[in-house]
Amino acid sequence: MDAEAIRMSMRLGSSPESAGIARHAVRAALGHSVDDWFANAAILCTSELVTNAIVHAGDGCELQMSFDPPGTGVLRVEVSDGSQDQPHVVPPGDLWRVGGRGLQIVEKTSTRWGTQDVAGGKVVWFELGPAVLPEIGSWHA
Repeated sequence: MDAEAIRMSMRLGSSPESAGIARHAVRAALGHSVDDWFANAAILCTSELVTNAIVHAGDGCELQMSFDPPGTGVLRVEVSDGSQDQPHVVPPGDLWRVGGRGLQIVEKTSTRWGTQDVAGGKVVWFELGPAVLPEIGSWHA
């Protein structure tokens, strides 16, 4: 039995709780369809992108997730916001800097990431994969 494709979309408000809501939603959507490393990487990168959108755009964001395990096992998460300011990776080296390392984490953890201009804002996205999928029956609830 092949795993089904997973799709999720949600609007997140401009509040400190939004990153936590996004983490829980991604974890719940993935369920037991991937190993713990993959799920944790997805949660971490999602949290960083949502946090950036909330902090820098200030008006909430839209989270979209797609995961196609029968094909490539690639997870794609997109976070769109109403700011046209492009994110940038802060150069490493400033050990005393507070904050600004979110995209460094995404860059090192994800398979690839990027941005796309859209009408009224931008989309920042990352991909993970291909995932190592557990064999059917190899996990316990």
